[in-house]
Amino acid sequence: NLSINTDLHAANGKRVKALDIFAYALAFFKEQALKELSDQTGSQFDNADVRWVITVPAIWKMPAKQFMREAAYKAALASRENPEQLIIALEPEAASIYCRKLRLHQMVDLGTPTTRNGINTNDNVGSGMTQVGGLSTHPGSHGPSPPARPQRPFQRSRSTRCWEESDLKITSGLSEGDRYVVVDCGGGTVDLTVHQIRLPEGHLKELYKASGPSVSSSTSSGGPYGSLGIDYEFEKLLCQIFGQDFIDQFKIKRPAAWVDLMIAFESRKRAAAPDRTNPLNINLPFSFIDYYKKFRGHSVEHALRKS
Repeated sequence: NLSINTDLHAANGKRVKALDIFAYALAFFKEQALKELSDQTGSQFDNADVRWVITVPAIWKMPAKQFMREAAYKAALASRENPEQLIIALEPEAASIYCRKLRLHQMVDLGTPTTRNGINTNDNVGSGMTQVGGLSTHPGSHGPSPPARPQRPFQRSRSTRCWEESDLKITSGLSEGDRYVVVDCGGGTVDLTVHQIRLPEGHLKELYKASGPSVSSSTSSGGPYGSLGIDYEFEKLLCQIFGQDFIDQFKIKRPAAWVDLMIAFESRKRAAAPDRTNPLNINLPFSFIDYYKKFRGHSVEHALRKS
């Protein structure tokens, strides 16, 4: 339960206010964003020129949202004298608004086979088919058949219109009362929210509020469905191979190397895909290999062979 009084415990046993850590992070992001805006536009941007929006998980309670606002005040994004300069928005709402601004050709139709670089990976090109000047002929057919009309994602017919142009915005096919689900697959949770379109302004009505379980909550009714659950499983695997005592000490004695290892794992994790069968290799940092040999008296190769 995040609040203004929450303390964080470092690996070395020290305690620090979570509010200070969040404020430092927000101040860093603020400086980077202002620098990027200034570089991109060629004119100097100051903090007063920006209205900041911080997104928070939909399952956060009011104390946690107030915590984030206080951290933003501490980072000088806004002030109590000018609170309108900061908006605390729910992540599903921000995602919904963003997706509604996309064009149809930017969407992926989950009902079609997987494609990479515009090529259908499930197609067996050249198997029983001959290309003839843009036409295709099959053995045993009575002649060439016209090429298949390219499918556009999310085509849907209504009584008065049909989504035919892939350059249209998604909102062009939405009517009063239409409902859709926002699936927010985050680090700790997977949250489901149902929104309904309210015209003519295009406002959203929340029909079902996100209530996904938290990884850190021992009282939640669900499980750790977010991507952090994969990180925990990777750490458990390391403990099985190299020992819980070594991993605990390595985090304390070599914290930078531990971060490097998890960054390498994160990179490999993002490269994974359901249809990928070849293994993904993760290189252990030299400090991991060196410290393990000092800690155990034998090499990591020995531990890997035993596992």
